Amino acid sequence: MLIAIMEQKYMEDIAQFLYDMKWVYDFHVTKDDWPLSLRVFLEKCQKFSLQTLTRTSCEDEPEDVTGKVPQTFTKGLSEKKRHEVLRLSKLTERIANVTGSNYVLDIGSGLGYIDSILHHTLKLTVVGAESLKDRVKSATERQTRLFSKCSGVRHIHWELTDDEETLIRVHREVVEMMKADVTCTCKEEKLETRKPLENQQSSVPVSNVTDTSQEDHHVEENSSVEKSAILIGLHSCADLSPIMLKVFQGCPQLSSLILFSCCYHKLTPEKLAMEGNQNNKENCVGVTDETVGTNFGALRKGEQCPSFHTNEESRVCKFMNFPLSNGLKTILSQKKISFSTFGLRLAAQESGLRWVQQTEKEHETHRNSVAYRAILEAVCDRDELAVKRLRRHARKSSFDTFEEYINTITTNYKFVPADSSSSVDDSEENCLRQEKQDSTVDFKQTSTIEHISEELTECYKRFEHLFPLIEPLTGLQLALQPVMEALILIDRVSFLKEAGFYNVSLEKVFDVAISPRNVALVAVR
Repeated sequence: MLIAIMEQKYMEDIAQFLYDMKWVYDFHVTKDDWPLSLRVFLEKCQKFSLQTLTRTSCEDEPEDVTGKVPQTFTKGLSEKKRHEVLRLSKLTERIANVTGSNYVLDIGSGLGYIDSILHHTLKLTVVGAESLKDRVKSATERQTRLFSKCSGVRHIHWELTDDEETLIRVHREVVEMMKADVTCTCKEEKLETRKPLENQQSSVPVSNVTDTSQEDHHVEENSSVEKSAILIGLHSCADLSPIMLKVFQGCPQLSSLILFSCCYHKLTPEKLAMEGNQNNKENCVGVTDETVGTNFGALRKGEQCPSFHTNEESRVCKFMNFPLSNGLKTILSQKKISFSTFGLRLAAQESGLRWVQQTEKEHETHRNSVAYRAILEAVCDRDELAVKRLRRHARKSSFDTFEEYINTITTNYKFVPADSSSSVDDSEENCLRQEKQDSTVDFKQTSTIEHISEELTECYKRFEHLFPLIEPLTGLQLALQPVMEALILIDRVSFLKEAGFYNVSLEKVFDVAISPRNVALVAVR
Protein backbone atom coordinates (compact mmCIF):
# COMPACT_ATOMS: atom_id res chain seq x y z
CA MET A 1 0.00 0.00 0.00
CA LEU A 2 2.90 2.33 0.82
CA ILE A 3 4.37 1.74 -2.65
CA ALA A 4 1.03 2.47 -4.30
CA ILE A 5 0.72 5.75 -2.36
CA MET A 6 4.25 6.72 -3.38
CA GLU A 7 3.53 6.08 -7.07
CA GLN A 8 0.27 8.02 -6.78
CA LYS A 9 2.19 10.97 -5.32
CA TYR A 10 4.86 10.79 -8.03
CA MET A 11 2.26 10.74 -10.79
CA GLU A 12 0.41 13.69 -9.27
CA ASP A 13 3.57 15.78 -8.84
CA ILE A 14 4.95 14.88 -12.28
CA ALA A 15 1.66 15.57 -14.06
CA GLN A 16 1.32 18.96 -12.41
CA PHE A 17 4.95 19.87 -13.13
CA LEU A 18 4.64 18.87 -16.80
CA TYR A 19 1.43 20.84 -17.12
CA ASP A 20 3.05 23.93 -15.59
CA MET A 21 5.97 23.58 -18.01
CA LYS A 22 3.89 23.13 -21.19
CA TRP A 23 5.39 26.34 -22.51
CA VAL A 24 8.65 24.44 -23.08
CA TYR A 25 7.26 21.79 -25.43
CA ASP A 26 3.54 22.13 -26.21
CA PHE A 27 3.73 24.06 -29.47
CA HIS A 28 4.73 23.46 -33.07
CA VAL A 29 8.10 25.11 -33.57
CA THR A 30 7.72 28.82 -32.83
CA LYS A 31 7.59 30.47 -29.38
CA ASP A 32 7.92 34.08 -28.19
CA ASP A 33 7.33 34.25 -24.41
CA TRP A 34 9.54 32.79 -21.67
CA PRO A 35 9.39 32.53 -17.83
CA LEU A 36 12.36 33.20 -15.51
CA SER A 37 12.17 30.16 -13.20
CA LEU A 38 14.99 28.21 -14.88
CA ARG A 39 16.76 27.01 -11.72
CA VAL A 40 13.61 25.59 -10.12
CA PHE A 41 12.68 24.03 -13.45
CA LEU A 42 15.98 22.16 -13.76
CA GLU A 43 15.89 20.99 -10.14
CA LYS A 44 12.45 19.47 -10.65
CA CYS A 45 13.54 17.88 -13.93
CA GLN A 46 16.31 16.11 -12.06
CA LYS A 47 13.99 15.05 -9.24
CA PHE A 48 11.37 13.53 -11.54
CA SER A 49 13.73 12.14 -14.19
CA LEU A 50 13.11 8.55 -15.27
CA GLN A 51 16.81 7.85 -14.82
CA THR A 52 16.57 9.04 -11.19
CA LEU A 53 13.39 7.14 -10.33
CA THR A 54 14.45 3.75 -11.72
CA ARG A 55 16.95 1.24 -10.42
CA THR A 56 19.82 -0.16 -12.45
CA SER A 57 19.37 -3.75 -13.57
CA CYS A 58 21.80 -6.28 -12.17
CA GLU A 59 22.64 -7.29 -15.75
CA ASP A 60 25.10 -4.45 -16.09
CA GLU A 61 28.05 -6.44 -17.40
CA PRO A 62 26.95 -9.21 -19.81
CA GLU A 63 30.46 -10.38 -20.73
CA ASP A 64 29.58 -13.97 -19.81
CA VAL A 65 26.79 -13.89 -22.41
CA THR A 66 29.14 -12.47 -25.03
CA GLY A 67 31.40 -15.48 -24.65
CA LYS A 68 28.49 -17.88 -25.22
CA VAL A 69 27.17 -16.19 -28.36
CA PRO A 70 28.92 -17.12 -31.65
CA GLN A 71 29.68 -14.21 -33.97
CA THR A 72 27.31 -15.65 -36.55
CA PHE A 73 24.42 -14.85 -34.19
CA THR A 74 25.24 -11.15 -34.06
CA LYS A 75 26.63 -10.70 -37.57
CA GLY A 76 25.29 -7.55 -39.19
CA LEU A 77 24.08 -6.00 -35.94
CA SER A 78 24.81 -2.38 -35.15
CA GLU A 79 26.55 -1.55 -31.88
CA LYS A 80 23.21 -0.41 -30.47
CA LYS A 81 21.32 -3.57 -31.44
CA ARG A 82 24.09 -5.85 -30.24
CA HIS A 83 24.19 -4.04 -26.90
CA GLU A 84 20.42 -4.41 -26.56
CA VAL A 85 20.08 -8.10 -27.41
CA LEU A 86 22.95 -9.12 -25.13
CA ARG A 87 21.60 -7.12 -22.17
CA LEU A 88 18.07 -8.35 -22.82
CA SER A 89 19.25 -11.96 -22.93
CA LYS A 90 20.84 -11.58 -19.49
CA LEU A 91 17.68 -10.04 -18.05
CA THR A 92 15.58 -12.82 -19.61
CA GLU A 93 17.87 -15.43 -18.06
CA ARG A 94 17.30 -13.94 -14.59
CA ILE A 95 13.54 -13.84 -15.04
CA ALA A 96 13.51 -17.40 -16.43
CA ASN A 97 15.42 -18.62 -13.39
CA VAL A 98 13.12 -16.77 -10.99
CA THR A 99 9.89 -18.01 -12.58
CA GLY A 100 11.00 -21.41 -13.83
CA SER A 101 9.92 -20.49 -17.34
CA ASN A 102 11.15 -22.42 -20.36
CA TYR A 103 9.28 -20.53 -23.07
CA VAL A 104 9.39 -17.03 -24.53
CA LEU A 105 6.84 -15.19 -26.64
CA ASP A 106 8.66 -12.32 -28.37
CA ILE A 107 6.32 -9.66 -29.77
CA GLY A 108 7.77 -7.52 -32.56
CA SER A 109 10.60 -9.97 -33.09
CA GLY A 110 11.94 -8.45 -36.30
CA LEU A 111 14.69 -10.65 -37.74
CA GLY A 112 14.81 -12.82 -34.63
CA TYR A 113 18.23 -11.93 -33.24
CA ILE A 114 17.22 -12.10 -29.58
CA ASP A 115 15.18 -15.26 -30.25
CA SER A 116 18.12 -17.21 -31.64
CA ILE A 117 20.38 -16.06 -28.79
CA LEU A 118 17.86 -17.06 -26.13
CA HIS A 119 17.49 -20.53 -27.64
CA HIS A 120 21.22 -21.04 -28.16
CA THR A 121 22.44 -19.80 -24.77
CA LEU A 122 19.51 -20.62 -22.47
CA LYS A 123 17.80 -23.44 -24.43
CA LEU A 124 14.50 -21.57 -24.18
CA THR A 125 11.76 -22.40 -26.66
CA VAL A 126 10.85 -19.19 -28.47
CA VAL A 127 8.06 -17.96 -30.71
CA GLY A 128 8.74 -14.64 -32.41
CA ALA A 129 5.69 -12.71 -33.61
CA GLU A 130 6.22 -10.03 -36.25
CA SER A 131 3.67 -7.88 -38.10
CA LEU A 132 5.72 -7.53 -41.31
CA LYS A 133 5.67 -10.60 -43.56
CA ASP A 134 9.03 -9.83 -45.18
CA ARG A 135 10.73 -9.82 -41.79
CA VAL A 136 9.08 -13.10 -40.85
CA LYS A 137 10.41 -14.65 -44.05
CA SER A 138 13.92 -13.29 -43.44
CA ALA A 139 13.88 -14.38 -39.79
CA THR A 140 12.79 -17.88 -40.77
CA GLU A 141 15.57 -18.15 -43.36
CA ARG A 142 18.10 -16.92 -40.81
CA GLN A 143 16.77 -19.40 -38.27
CA THR A 144 17.23 -22.25 -40.75
CA ARG A 145 20.85 -21.26 -41.37
CA LEU A 146 21.59 -21.19 -37.64
CA PHE A 147 19.61 -24.20 -36.38
CA SER A 148 18.81 -26.22 -39.49
CA LYS A 149 15.32 -27.70 -38.96
CA CYS A 150 15.13 -27.25 -35.20
CA SER A 151 11.66 -26.21 -34.05
CA GLY A 152 12.92 -24.61 -30.85
CA VAL A 153 12.55 -21.20 -32.47
CA ARG A 154 9.57 -20.37 -34.63
CA HIS A 155 8.62 -17.12 -36.39
CA ILE A 156 5.03 -16.23 -37.17
CA HIS A 157 3.21 -13.40 -38.88
CA TRP A 158 0.95 -11.75 -36.31
CA GLU A 159 -0.18 -8.19 -35.69
CA LEU A 160 -1.62 -7.93 -32.19
CA THR A 161 -4.89 -6.07 -31.83
CA ASP A 162 -6.94 -4.63 -28.97
CA ASP A 163 -9.45 -7.48 -28.77
CA GLU A 164 -10.14 -10.81 -27.11
CA GLU A 165 -8.89 -12.77 -30.11
CA THR A 166 -5.36 -11.74 -29.15
CA LEU A 167 -5.78 -13.34 -25.73
CA ILE A 168 -7.07 -16.57 -27.20
CA ARG A 169 -4.19 -16.77 -29.62
CA VAL A 170 -1.62 -16.15 -26.89
CA HIS A 171 -2.98 -19.19 -25.05
CA ARG A 172 -2.76 -21.22 -28.24
CA GLU A 173 0.82 -20.14 -28.97
CA VAL A 174 1.96 -21.20 -25.49
CA VAL A 175 0.70 -24.73 -26.15
CA GLU A 176 2.43 -24.76 -29.53
CA MET A 177 5.68 -23.76 -27.84
CA MET A 178 5.36 -26.76 -25.52
CA LYS A 179 5.10 -29.07 -28.51
CA ALA A 180 8.11 -27.43 -30.18
CA ASP A 181 10.13 -27.86 -27.00
CA VAL A 182 9.48 -31.62 -27.03
CA THR A 183 10.63 -31.99 -30.64
CA CYS A 184 13.66 -29.68 -30.49
CA THR A 185 16.35 -31.14 -32.76
CA CYS A 186 19.33 -29.08 -31.61
CA LYS A 187 22.37 -31.35 -31.34
CA GLU A 188 23.54 -29.67 -28.14
CA GLU A 189 22.29 -31.19 -24.91
CA LYS A 190 19.31 -29.32 -23.52
CA LEU A 191 19.38 -27.92 -20.00
CA GLU A 192 17.19 -29.40 -17.32
CA THR A 193 13.71 -27.95 -17.05
CA ARG A 194 13.78 -24.86 -14.87
CA LYS A 195 11.93 -24.72 -11.62
CA PRO A 196 10.80 -21.45 -10.06
CA LEU A 197 12.77 -20.00 -7.18
CA GLU A 198 9.97 -20.01 -4.65
CA ASN A 199 11.47 -17.37 -2.41
CA GLN A 200 11.47 -14.92 -5.33
CA GLN A 201 8.02 -15.69 -6.69
CA SER A 202 5.19 -13.20 -6.59
CA SER A 203 2.50 -14.25 -4.14
CA VAL A 204 -0.33 -12.86 -6.29
CA PRO A 205 -2.80 -15.67 -7.11
CA VAL A 206 -3.85 -16.03 -10.74
CA SER A 207 -7.52 -15.70 -9.76
CA ASN A 208 -6.88 -12.09 -8.73
CA VAL A 209 -5.96 -11.20 -12.30
CA THR A 210 -8.59 -12.79 -14.47
CA ASP A 211 -11.01 -15.71 -14.32
CA THR A 212 -10.64 -17.96 -17.35
CA SER A 213 -12.55 -20.90 -15.95
CA GLN A 214 -15.52 -20.21 -18.23
CA GLU A 215 -13.47 -19.64 -21.36
CA ASP A 216 -12.23 -22.24 -23.79
CA HIS A 217 -8.67 -21.33 -24.64
CA HIS A 218 -7.67 -24.88 -25.65
CA VAL A 219 -5.06 -25.11 -22.89
CA GLU A 220 -4.26 -28.55 -21.58
CA GLU A 221 -5.05 -29.32 -17.93
CA ASN A 222 -1.45 -29.48 -16.83
CA SER A 223 0.18 -27.46 -14.07
CA SER A 224 3.28 -27.00 -16.21
CA VAL A 225 1.23 -24.87 -18.60
CA GLU A 226 0.47 -22.31 -15.93
CA LYS A 227 2.89 -19.39 -15.71
CA SER A 228 5.25 -21.05 -18.17
CA ALA A 229 6.12 -18.34 -20.72
CA ILE A 230 7.89 -14.99 -20.60
CA LEU A 231 6.36 -12.23 -22.72
CA ILE A 232 9.02 -9.88 -24.09
CA GLY A 233 8.92 -6.81 -26.30
CA LEU A 234 12.00 -4.89 -27.40
CA HIS A 235 10.96 -1.35 -28.41
CA SER A 236 7.25 -2.10 -28.65
CA CYS A 237 5.88 0.84 -30.56
CA ALA A 238 2.88 3.01 -29.65
CA ASP A 239 -0.25 1.01 -28.73
CA LEU A 240 1.60 -2.30 -28.88
CA SER A 241 3.03 -1.74 -25.39
CA PRO A 242 -0.37 -1.19 -23.73
CA ILE A 243 -1.76 -4.18 -25.63
CA MET A 244 1.05 -6.33 -24.25
CA LEU A 245 0.29 -5.12 -20.73
CA LYS A 246 -3.32 -6.19 -21.16
CA VAL A 247 -2.26 -9.52 -22.67
CA PHE A 248 -0.03 -10.18 -19.67
CA GLN A 249 -2.84 -9.19 -17.33
CA GLY A 250 -5.34 -11.52 -18.98
CA CYS A 251 -3.24 -14.59 -19.76
CA PRO A 252 -2.26 -16.68 -16.69
CA GLN A 253 0.06 -18.84 -18.81
CA LEU A 254 2.45 -15.87 -18.94
CA SER A 255 4.76 -15.97 -15.94
CA SER A 256 6.37 -12.61 -16.52
CA LEU A 257 6.76 -9.59 -18.76
CA ILE A 258 9.81 -7.70 -20.02
CA LEU A 259 8.75 -4.62 -21.97
CA PHE A 260 10.72 -1.81 -23.58
CA SER A 261 8.35 0.84 -24.94
CA CYS A 262 8.89 3.49 -27.59
CA CYS A 263 7.07 5.87 -29.98
CA TYR A 264 4.68 7.20 -27.34
CA HIS A 265 3.53 9.97 -29.70
CA LYS A 266 2.00 7.36 -32.02
CA LEU A 267 -0.56 6.26 -29.44
CA THR A 268 -4.06 6.25 -30.93
CA PRO A 269 -6.10 9.38 -30.11
CA GLU A 270 -9.62 8.87 -28.82
CA LYS A 271 -11.13 10.53 -31.90
CA LEU A 272 -9.48 8.06 -34.28
CA ALA A 273 -10.50 5.16 -32.07
CA MET A 274 -14.09 6.44 -32.12
CA GLU A 275 -14.06 6.48 -35.89
CA GLY A 276 -12.76 2.92 -35.79
CA ASN A 277 -15.71 1.89 -33.64
CA GLN A 278 -18.13 3.53 -36.04
CA ASN A 279 -16.65 1.30 -38.72
CA ASN A 280 -17.38 -1.76 -36.55
CA LYS A 281 -13.79 -2.10 -35.42
CA GLU A 282 -13.27 -3.49 -31.94
CA ASN A 283 -11.17 -1.50 -29.50
CA CYS A 284 -9.96 -2.02 -26.00
CA VAL A 285 -11.43 -0.44 -22.91
CA GLY A 286 -12.45 3.16 -23.47
CA VAL A 287 -11.68 6.03 -21.09
CA THR A 288 -14.20 8.56 -19.81
CA ASP A 289 -14.33 11.07 -17.01
CA GLU A 290 -16.23 8.45 -14.98
CA THR A 291 -13.59 5.72 -15.12
CA VAL A 292 -12.49 6.14 -11.50
CA GLY A 293 -13.29 2.94 -9.64
CA THR A 294 -14.09 1.03 -12.82
CA ASN A 295 -13.07 -2.63 -12.84
CA PHE A 296 -10.87 -2.90 -15.91
CA GLY A 297 -10.64 -6.28 -17.60
CA ALA A 298 -7.63 -7.33 -19.60
CA LEU A 299 -9.02 -7.17 -23.14
CA ARG A 300 -12.75 -6.64 -23.30
CA LYS A 301 -14.59 -6.86 -26.57
CA GLY A 302 -17.11 -4.44 -27.97
CA GLU A 303 -16.88 -1.54 -25.49
CA GLN A 304 -17.52 1.83 -27.04
CA CYS A 305 -14.97 4.61 -26.83
CA PRO A 306 -15.91 7.91 -25.20
CA SER A 307 -16.99 10.99 -27.07
CA PHE A 308 -14.29 13.35 -28.28
CA HIS A 309 -14.82 16.58 -26.37
CA THR A 310 -14.49 19.91 -28.11
CA ASN A 311 -13.85 21.80 -24.88
CA GLU A 312 -10.09 21.77 -24.29
CA GLU A 313 -10.40 21.73 -20.51
CA SER A 314 -12.76 18.76 -20.49
CA ARG A 315 -10.59 16.77 -22.87
CA VAL A 316 -8.64 15.20 -20.01
CA CYS A 317 -7.69 11.97 -21.77
CA LYS A 318 -7.05 12.31 -25.49
CA PHE A 319 -5.51 8.89 -26.11
CA MET A 320 -7.02 5.44 -25.94
CA ASN A 321 -4.08 4.00 -23.99
CA PHE A 322 -2.81 6.97 -22.00
CA PRO A 323 -3.35 7.16 -19.17
CA LEU A 324 -3.98 3.51 -18.36
CA SER A 325 -4.17 3.57 -14.58
CA ASN A 326 -7.18 4.79 -12.64
CA GLY A 327 -4.77 6.69 -10.44
CA LEU A 328 -3.46 8.96 -13.18
CA LYS A 329 -6.92 9.31 -14.73
CA THR A 330 -8.14 10.66 -11.40
CA ILE A 331 -5.23 13.09 -11.09
CA LEU A 332 -5.65 14.48 -14.61
CA SER A 333 -9.41 14.74 -14.23
CA GLN A 334 -9.29 16.54 -10.89
CA LYS A 335 -6.55 18.93 -11.96
CA LYS A 336 -7.96 19.51 -15.46
CA ILE A 337 -4.64 18.48 -17.00
CA SER A 338 -4.27 17.05 -20.48
CA PHE A 339 -1.30 16.14 -22.66
CA SER A 340 -1.05 16.49 -26.41
CA THR A 341 0.95 14.59 -29.01
CA PHE A 342 3.71 17.16 -28.55
CA GLY A 343 4.17 16.01 -24.96
CA LEU A 344 4.22 12.33 -25.91
CA ARG A 345 6.67 13.08 -28.72
CA LEU A 346 8.92 14.75 -26.15
CA ALA A 347 8.95 11.51 -24.14
CA ALA A 348 10.12 9.62 -27.23
CA GLN A 349 13.07 11.89 -28.00
CA GLU A 350 16.68 10.91 -27.54
CA SER A 351 18.44 11.40 -24.26
CA GLY A 352 19.87 14.84 -23.57
CA LEU A 353 23.23 13.14 -23.07
CA ARG A 354 23.78 12.92 -26.82
CA TRP A 355 22.77 16.55 -27.31
CA VAL A 356 25.23 17.69 -24.63
CA GLN A 357 28.02 15.80 -26.37
CA GLN A 358 27.34 17.24 -29.83
CA THR A 359 30.00 19.26 -31.57
CA GLU A 360 29.53 22.94 -32.39
CA LYS A 361 28.86 21.99 -36.01
CA GLU A 362 26.22 19.44 -34.99
CA HIS A 363 24.46 22.03 -32.82
CA GLU A 364 24.51 24.43 -35.75
CA THR A 365 23.00 21.80 -38.04
CA HIS A 366 20.25 21.05 -35.54
CA ARG A 367 19.56 24.75 -35.03
CA ASN A 368 19.22 25.32 -38.76
CA SER A 369 16.97 22.30 -39.16
CA VAL A 370 14.56 23.55 -36.49
CA ALA A 371 14.71 27.17 -37.69
CA TYR A 372 14.09 26.34 -41.34
CA ARG A 373 11.13 24.09 -40.51
CA ALA A 374 9.72 26.82 -38.27
CA ILE A 375 9.93 29.34 -41.09
CA LEU A 376 8.22 26.94 -43.48
CA GLU A 377 5.50 26.30 -40.90
CA ALA A 378 4.94 30.02 -40.27
CA VAL A 379 4.59 30.81 -43.98
CA CYS A 380 2.23 27.90 -44.61
CA ASP A 381 0.08 28.85 -41.61
CA ARG A 382 -0.17 32.44 -42.77
CA ASP A 383 -1.05 31.49 -46.34
CA GLU A 384 -3.25 28.56 -45.29
CA LEU A 385 -1.18 26.07 -47.24
CA ALA A 386 -0.25 22.45 -46.67
CA VAL A 387 2.95 20.74 -47.81
CA LYS A 388 2.71 17.44 -49.64
CA ARG A 389 5.74 15.26 -50.26
CA LEU A 390 6.74 14.36 -53.81
CA ARG A 391 10.00 12.55 -53.10
CA ARG A 392 10.79 10.34 -50.15
CA HIS A 393 14.31 11.51 -49.34
CA ALA A 394 16.00 14.89 -49.07
CA ARG A 395 19.72 15.55 -49.21
CA LYS A 396 21.43 16.29 -45.87
CA SER A 397 23.07 19.31 -47.48
CA SER A 398 19.65 20.92 -47.69
CA PHE A 399 20.17 22.17 -44.13
CA ASP A 400 23.55 23.81 -44.72
CA THR A 401 22.14 27.08 -46.08
CA PHE A 402 18.64 28.44 -46.31
CA GLU A 403 18.91 28.82 -50.07
CA GLU A 404 19.59 25.09 -50.41
CA TYR A 405 16.73 24.35 -48.05
CA ILE A 406 14.30 26.36 -50.21
CA ASN A 407 15.51 24.54 -53.29
CA THR A 408 15.01 21.16 -51.61
CA ILE A 409 11.51 22.06 -50.41
CA THR A 410 10.34 23.35 -53.77
CA THR A 411 11.86 20.36 -55.56
CA ASN A 412 10.67 17.56 -53.27
CA TYR A 413 7.35 18.96 -52.08
CA LYS A 414 4.30 20.69 -53.47
CA PHE A 415 2.01 23.26 -51.83
CA VAL A 416 -1.76 22.84 -51.78
CA PRO A 417 -4.56 24.67 -49.96
CA ALA A 418 -4.71 23.57 -46.32
CA ASP A 419 -8.38 22.66 -46.66
CA SER A 420 -7.77 20.54 -49.75
CA SER A 421 -9.22 17.06 -49.40
CA SER A 422 -6.81 15.61 -51.93
CA SER A 423 -4.28 13.02 -50.84
CA VAL A 424 -0.90 12.93 -52.48
CA ASP A 425 0.98 9.73 -53.23
CA ASP A 426 4.70 9.48 -52.48
CA SER A 427 5.32 8.72 -56.14
CA GLU A 428 6.22 11.85 -58.08
CA GLU A 429 4.44 10.56 -61.18
CA ASN A 430 1.25 9.94 -59.24
CA CYS A 431 1.58 13.30 -57.50
CA LEU A 432 1.86 15.19 -60.75
CA ARG A 433 -1.03 13.27 -62.28
CA GLN A 434 -3.19 13.95 -59.23
CA GLU A 435 -2.23 17.63 -59.29
CA LYS A 436 -3.68 17.96 -62.76
CA GLN A 437 -6.90 16.30 -61.63
CA ASP A 438 -7.27 18.24 -58.37
CA SER A 439 -10.03 20.76 -58.88
CA THR A 440 -9.41 22.35 -55.48
CA VAL A 441 -6.10 23.84 -56.60
CA ASP A 442 -7.10 27.04 -58.37
CA PHE A 443 -3.65 28.49 -58.83
CA LYS A 444 -0.59 27.58 -60.84
CA GLN A 445 1.98 25.59 -58.89
CA THR A 446 4.94 27.35 -60.53
CA SER A 447 3.82 30.85 -59.60
CA THR A 448 2.97 29.66 -56.09
CA ILE A 449 6.46 28.26 -55.60
CA GLU A 450 8.00 31.55 -56.71
CA HIS A 451 5.76 33.46 -54.32
CA ILE A 452 6.46 31.06 -51.44
CA SER A 453 10.23 31.24 -52.03
CA GLU A 454 10.05 35.02 -51.67
CA GLU A 455 7.95 34.73 -48.50
CA LEU A 456 10.33 32.16 -47.01
CA THR A 457 13.30 34.42 -47.64
CA GLU A 458 11.52 37.42 -46.12
CA CYS A 459 10.54 35.39 -43.05
CA TYR A 460 14.11 34.13 -42.70
CA LYS A 461 15.49 37.66 -42.62
CA ARG A 462 12.82 38.74 -40.14
CA PHE A 463 13.54 36.03 -37.56
CA GLU A 464 17.20 35.19 -38.13
CA HIS A 465 18.20 37.06 -34.97
CA LEU A 466 16.16 34.59 -32.88
CA PHE A 467 17.97 31.49 -34.12
CA PRO A 468 20.47 31.49 -31.18
CA LEU A 469 17.52 30.74 -28.84
CA ILE A 470 16.80 27.39 -30.48
CA GLU A 471 19.52 25.32 -28.84
CA PRO A 472 18.76 26.65 -25.31
CA LEU A 473 15.10 25.73 -25.89
CA THR A 474 16.19 22.29 -27.05
CA GLY A 475 18.14 21.90 -23.83
CA LEU A 476 15.06 22.77 -21.78
CA GLN A 477 12.96 20.27 -23.72
CA LEU A 478 15.53 17.51 -23.27
CA ALA A 479 15.60 18.24 -19.53
CA LEU A 480 11.86 17.49 -19.53
CA GLN A 481 12.15 14.38 -21.73
CA PRO A 482 12.88 11.85 -18.96
CA VAL A 483 10.17 13.45 -16.79
CA MET A 484 7.47 12.93 -19.40
CA GLU A 485 8.67 9.38 -20.07
CA ALA A 486 8.65 8.69 -16.31
CA LEU A 487 4.99 9.69 -16.10
CA ILE A 488 4.03 7.34 -18.93
CA LEU A 489 5.93 4.36 -17.53
CA ILE A 490 4.84 4.88 -13.91
CA ASP A 491 1.27 5.02 -15.20
CA ARG A 492 1.80 1.58 -16.76
CA VAL A 493 3.31 0.19 -13.57
CA SER A 494 0.30 1.50 -11.65
CA PHE A 495 -2.05 -0.07 -14.19
CA LEU A 496 -0.64 -3.52 -13.43
CA LYS A 497 -0.60 -2.95 -9.68
CA GLU A 498 -4.22 -1.87 -9.74
CA ALA A 499 -4.95 -5.20 -11.46
CA GLY A 500 -3.35 -7.13 -8.59
CA PHE A 501 0.27 -7.45 -9.73
CA TYR A 502 2.70 -6.27 -7.07
CA ASN A 503 6.01 -7.60 -8.37
CA VAL A 504 6.39 -4.84 -10.97
CA SER A 505 9.38 -2.56 -11.43
CA LEU A 506 11.19 -0.26 -13.83
CA GLU A 507 14.80 -1.20 -14.51
CA LYS A 508 17.56 0.56 -16.41
CA VAL A 509 18.91 -2.23 -18.62
CA PHE A 510 20.67 -0.47 -21.50
CA ASP A 511 23.26 2.28 -21.52
CA VAL A 512 21.19 5.40 -22.21
CA ALA A 513 24.03 6.83 -24.32
CA ILE A 514 23.70 3.82 -26.65
CA SER A 515 19.97 3.14 -26.47
CA PRO A 516 17.77 6.08 -25.37
CA ARG A 517 14.76 3.87 -24.52
CA ASN A 518 16.81 2.04 -21.92
CA VAL A 519 14.23 1.30 -19.21
CA ALA A 520 12.31 -1.97 -19.05
CA LEU A 521 9.03 -2.59 -17.30
CA VAL A 522 9.53 -5.94 -15.59
CA ALA A 523 6.59 -7.80 -14.05
CA VAL A 524 6.38 -11.26 -12.47
CA ARG A 525 3.04 -12.95 -11.92
